[in-house]
Amino acid sequence: MSTEQDRVHPSGPAEAIGLCLARFLDFSGRAGRPEFWWFFAALAVATVLMVQLDAALGLQSIGTVLEHSRPQASVTPLFEYRLPGPIASIFLMVALLPFLAAGTRRLHDRGMSGWWLLGLMLPVAGWVVLATFMALGGQEADNAFGAPPMPNRG
Repeated sequence: MSTEQDRVHPSGPAEAIGLCLARFLDFSGRAGRPEFWWFFAALAVATVLMVQLDAALGLQSIGTVLEHSRPQASVTPLFEYRLPGPIASIFLMVALLPFLAAGTRRLHDRGMSGWWLLGLMLPVAGWVVLATFMALGGQEADNAFGAPPMPNRG
């Protein structure tokens, strides 16, 4: 069943991030909102830093979206975008499993299957639905995924 560590409700950002990292391959149990959202925020900040490091080292490639309706030989790009470089790409690959594990545990706290994370493959609509699920409170009683996270008492 669930151990005492599985039920800990982190008391601050560092503890929440540490808990997610300690359980980086644990897709069972439940995670409260602070645990998931602090970890998500840390991943977002780290991703921005990795992208900036790629840019500072000149490792990013620039892509353009062209306006295809213009028949002229010289086509002006609609906008430019930067693809993640190797450092950010490696970081994102390493962070994927811990993010999926934390997201699965967060959905378990709501009594939902972790398979709902497949909604991330639906741009915008899937993201909005999942963000809403993640932001809503968890079930206060035990559910099929275990007991709710309890406050850390020291």
